[in-house]
Amino acid sequence: MRRIYAIIAIAVSCLVMTTCKKDKEPVPPVFKFNEVEASGNSAKITGEYEYEGELKNLTLLYGKDPQLVDAGKKDVEVDSRLFSVTVDDLESETKYYYGIECKTTYSSIRTETESFMTKKTVSMAEVTTNEVTAVATSTATCGGTVTSDGGATITARGVCWSTSPYPTPEEDSFTEDGTGIGSFVSYISGLTENTKYYVRAYATNEKGTAYGEQKEFTTLSSEGLPTVTTNEVTDITTNSATSGGNVTSDGNASVTAKGICWSTSQNPTISNSHTTDGNGTGSFTSSITGLTANTTYYVRAYATNEKGTSYGEQKSFKTLQNIELPTVTTTNVSNITQ
Repeated sequence: MRRIYAIIAIAVSCLVMTTCKKDKEPVPPVFKFNEVEASGNSAKITGEYEYEGELKNLTLLYGKDPQLVDAGKKDVEVDSRLFSVTVDDLESETKYYYGIECKTTYSSIRTETESFMTKKTVSMAEVTTNEVTAVATSTATCGGTVTSDGGATITARGVCWSTSPYPTPEEDSFTEDGTGIGSFVSYISGLTENTKYYVRAYATNEKGTAYGEQKEFTTLSSEGLPTVTTNEVTDITTNSATSGGNVTSDGNASVTAKGICWSTSQNPTISNSHTTDGNGTGSFTSSITGLTANTTYYVRAYATNEKGTSYGEQKSFKTLQNIELPTVTTTNVSNITQ
């Protein structure tokens, strides 16, 4: 009888040892996170884990609280011990904390808390297009206003134009008129007379190129207009210069006014400062006065008849800089003996 009890005891002992060995938990899972791919309002969290057993219910916890109190939750996708999860309800320029919790056959596991920072949200810029003014046979003036940079630096702005609708800087003629937000003026040149053009302002940031509303204009026809050329600018001082021009054709109508116009902006017209130097065809000399020292000016000759005003080619010059002469003082000399 004692022998039977001994055999039973040994059997029970072996069964207990076998059961204990079977129920012993493997080495706990080890999670390795990759660098988080964060944008302005989303983040992709990836990595891998090592574990001999099976993991269940992998869930990402995330939130602004380092302790992950009231954390958001998102199911984690797993493929051959590689895991991935994307969250897309985040705020820009915000620090978030995250961790993964899961279950093994033996217990619940939660990784150490990690963190990442979302980026600044960038959108397209906002820009408006000015009305087209000072339209001539080959030139015009436009521009625009960048009202919003979209959260990123405006690296280029200006206007683009074409004889086809919806011009772009990539495919059509364009100006480059600085950077940043604010208003700008654009000077369009190289146009064909009596031709319809489409123009719109543009502004570029890292998100792409945005456009203002499209405007239309038609260049003037030279038929019936005078023909005039612009002289070179000479006798430049701090506040004056000399130019002029030559009316080579009256366009079959009397030239009632001729002279030059100038401005610190390109493509000046008779709405800017100008001279009146007689009428009719032929050469004329113009005196430019009232200028500011050390300043760049643009000048064009003009001639007007009943059909309108035409302009010569544009010239530019820079006035001289004021130079302050040193002050010389004299001392009275006395008590000179011979």
